Amino acid sequence: MSWRLNPWVVFIRERFSPLAYLSMTLLFAIANCAFAVHIHQVQVVQAGVQVGIWTEQKVSGEVLFLAFFLALSFFFRLRLFDELRDYDIDLKVNTSRPLVRGLLSIRQMKRMAFGLIVCELLMAGSQGIYPLLVHAVAVGFSCLMYKDFFIGTWLRPHFVINAVSHTLVSAFLGFSLGSLATEAWILDFPPAYFLMGLINWALFNLFEFARKTYASSEERVHVQSYSSIFGLWGAIWLSLSQAVLACVLAQVLLKGSPILWIIAVGLLGMAGFYLGNSNLPRRAQIFRGLGSFFIFYFFLVFALKL
Repeated sequence: MSWRLNPWVVFIRERFSPLAYLSMTLLFAIANCAFAVHIHQVQVVQAGVQVGIWTEQKVSGEVLFLAFFLALSFFFRLRLFDELRDYDIDLKVNTSRPLVRGLLSIRQMKRMAFGLIVCELLMAGSQGIYPLLVHAVAVGFSCLMYKDFFIGTWLRPHFVINAVSHTLVSAFLGFSLGSLATEAWILDFPPAYFLMGLINWALFNLFEFARKTYASSEERVHVQSYSSIFGLWGAIWLSLSQAVLACVLAQVLLKGSPILWIIAVGLLGMAGFYLGNSNLPRRAQIFRGLGSFFIFYFFLVFALKL
């Protein structure tokens, strides 16, 4: 059998776009690792401690390589969790998805997810006890998320609360990468560092809100979207609020000229304006695409500004 027909290869191609996830994960890892090193250096200097090599500390290629694969495994495992958690719903409304059509079994996905958890803990533990403990917290949160925090009956009907409680996992992953890059305990960072967690959260909220914003003709019966709940303009403003929040927090942390953030928000805002006034599927596709592109752009600019 050709490797292209391997069930996992087919699954990845259909549900975990290699180009998009590889590039996004790399930028996510670079930005979070670089900022953690930057802010930890500042903390050490401000504390008046003899810094020695800390003043020259940078993210090594080896650590960045490790952080990239740790984050990639984490994101892929989240995709597996989503497929497993949504299986009953997909049986009714998304019958073409790989798990529903029997390409892979529930048991295979669970075994893969468990194997990835073990690999992640080994990768984090290779950098010391602190990275291991911080990543264990991130893994624990992701497992609670998979179980809908054991309140799924109440949580699922509350569409926005359900979404933002799940996207919060991005903050925990960012903290894990920060600990990995510095080998520091999470509480050794200054308070400003935790704004990076809010940035990660806001960006993944944007991704979630924008990707489920549709023109009226794209809406499907029994499939919830933010545009069906809040109206098209409501979904657009919901997405833009997260883009603005991420850029404001980045400006607070990095200072300098805000022009690159203004450009990014402006482009997304223009796409939202044209979508809101036209309600056309093509413009909805552009808005969703820019919502995803915004994350790539943001992490790239953020890393370059450090």
